[in-house]
Order: sequence, then C-alpha cells, then structure tokens
Amino acid sequence: MKLCSIACQFFLLMGVLAFLPSNAFADTCEIDLEANTHTCQNIPAIRFIAGPVGNKVVIGINLDPAKTSFTEVTFNVEYKKKAQGWTVNIGDSISNNGFAGDGADQSNDAEVQILDNVLSVYGSDFTPPEVRLLLKTSPVVEGKRASILLTVKNQFLSWSYNGRKSELSSQYLYALNGQHDDEGPLNYDIYAAFNRTIETSDRIGSGVRKITVELK
Repeated sequence: MKLCSIACQFFLLMGVLAFLPSNAFADTCEIDLEANTHTCQNIPAIRFIAGPVGNKVVIGINLDPAKTSFTEVTFNVEYKKKAQGWTVNIGDSISNNGFAGDGADQSNDAEVQILDNVLSVYGSDFTPPEVRLLLKTSPVVEGKRASILLTVKNQFLSWSYNGRKSELSSQYLYALNGQHDDEGPLNYDIYAAFNRTIETSDRIGSGVRKITVELK
C-alpha cells in the first residue's frame, strides 16, 4: 500500500510538471571576474562574446521563448571596490557602447549603463530625441561591497539597490517580442558587459567582482 502511495505521488508530480509553462524553471550561473571564470557553459541561451578576461566580460543572451524557453534575465552584480568608469552596460544591440545609440546594427538599441555610480537608461532609435534619456540619473552602487539587481525583459527594466526598487516600462526599451527593426534583423537578443561597454573595450571600468545570471 505504501509503495502504491509513493508511486501515485510520483506520477502525479510528473503530470503537474508536464503542464507547467516552459519558462517556469530558471537557469542560473555565475561569472567570476576576479578569477576570470564562469559556470554558464551548460546554458545554450548564453554565449560569451569577449572574456571573461582581465576582469571584464561581454555576453549575449537569447530570450526567444520558442528557442530557449526564457523571456527575462536578472543580473545580480556584486562589487568588491568602489565603482569607477563603465561597470555595467546592458543593451539591445551588439554595438551599444554607452550614452545611447549604436553602430547602425539595430534601430532597437536601447541600453542601460552604470558609469561611476550613476545609472542611466537610454531609449532606442525610435525614441523622440527630447526624451532619448528615459531616466535622467539615479545614483547607485555607492561605496565598497555594493550590489545591484537588474532585470530585463520585453520593454522593461527594473533595478534594486540598497533596499530600494525602481522599474521602467517603455515601448522604447528592449524589443524582445518580435518587433520590427529598420536597420537590422528581428531578434530576441540582449548583450551585457561588465567593467566595460558592449561594443568597445576603450570604455572600461572597474569594481565588479561577480555576476549571477538568472534566466526565467
């Protein structure tokens, strides 16, 4: 009787799991910028574009639910020392490099940057010029041993720092739901750089020691 009960519970669990949405599960990995190592090798949605090397890294993440089952990503960014220069750059284009715009790869080229201790959010090429800077400024990661949580999904960005959470929704933010693009192909990719910007290693920074990437 006991064996039957255990078996019934097992098959019931399997039945529940079968009907859960594909993105009900999360994949998590870590990027260590002190050791220049990572544990993301078993997550096909993540690819490494540069590094980790020299305490810097650039990754690409595919958020096409038909291919990867994921639609959002959260970055838990931990600092070891005071942030200097560009420490975070998360963009919709592979040629984002801070301060809005890209190298004409995508019209959907929204991005967020943390430069020194200031977080700024810039809209895509479709944004009216007078509001291209969607968020004027927000001081974050002040001092040593700071951390910040950033979540990206279609037309959305949130950040949590020092117990305070903020979010921004806009049609001019990350285009991750098959939106038209005037300059490049339709895609579900975002790019994230730490201790540098995405496109160029000329814009660099220091302070980030570890990033935990969680896909949902």
